[in-house]
Amino acid sequence: MILCEITAHSPDRMGQWLLATYGARTPRLALRWLTARAGELAAHLDPDPQEVTWAEESAFRLSALDGCDPGEQLRSWQADLVAHEHMMQALAVGSPIALTVHDDAALYTLTAYRELADDAWENFPHPADTDQVTT
Repeated sequence: MILCEITAHSPDRMGQWLLATYGARTPRLALRWLTARAGELAAHLDPDPQEVTWAEESAFRLSALDGCDPGEQLRSWQADLVAHEHMMQALAVGSPIALTVHDDAALYTLTAYRELADDAWENFPHPADTDQVTT
């Protein structure tokens, strides 16, 4: 099982909030879930004034004064198929993946990693049980 998570962190890393989780059976399903959630998160952080019907266009203003625009970064990653392929390959061999974007209010992290089996540590050899320990 590949565990997928989206978290938000306060800039000082003193607070962390789990926004969404998913258990994927394959690397491809993990990337599909992360990609879809990246689009949703981008829409929440940085809605497109042309698509928002609940507010006047004049209600929107540029807020990324420091150049950090997490919504745009998420949409850019969402469209980057080459990055997705690299991430799927990493997950396939058991490596974790992460994408972090930020603004002045929070850091947002999308992660996926293989869950350790319940008995994973049972088969892990302890040095005392092998010839690796010398006295």
